[in-house]
Amino acid sequence: MDSKEIIKLIQDNDKRMEQMRNSGGMFKAIESVKQLESLKIPKVPTTDYFQHRELDASGLNATLDSIQKSKAEEKRRESEYKESVLSSLQGIEKNTALLTEMTSLLQTSNEKQAETFELMVEILEIMKSKDQEEADTKFTAVTKKITAFADNANTLHSLINMAGTVYGSLPF
Repeated sequence: MDSKEIIKLIQDNDKRMEQMRNSGGMFKAIESVKQLESLKIPKVPTTDYFQHRELDASGLNATLDSIQKSKAEEKRRESEYKESVLSSLQGIEKNTALLTEMTSLLQTSNEKQAETFELMVEILEIMKSKDQEEADTKFTAVTKKITAFADNANTLHSLINMAGTVYGSLPF
């Protein structure tokens, strides 16, 4: 068997592997590799196409394994990227919801608007915490003020939710 026939055989095998990948036929891929191994292809110098390596069945298997690992790594990176984007979008959604809730609360509590605003500032101060202990202290203090201040359940619930959202977004 000359090098042109071997190259043709490998190219045909690549086409079959691609078809199997598209159809999910892993069993057929294993059979194709076994068929190649059974050919007992002699080691022959190859063209530049194969970067001057000796071609044999084990080398072909190693190349196929390398390609599969590379594609698996690419899929893993793509999946991580998608998860990262989704996480970022969810964070943006939470922050936007918090701003909407703050605006609504300030507009509806006209008689205690200044006090409500001061509590919101204290809630946002939780974000400036340098460590978990400081954040816990600020969160506890602001929740005590909220429960003492809020005269209706909706205001209490909204302010506690805001404090919880800010506290939950901290990286520690």
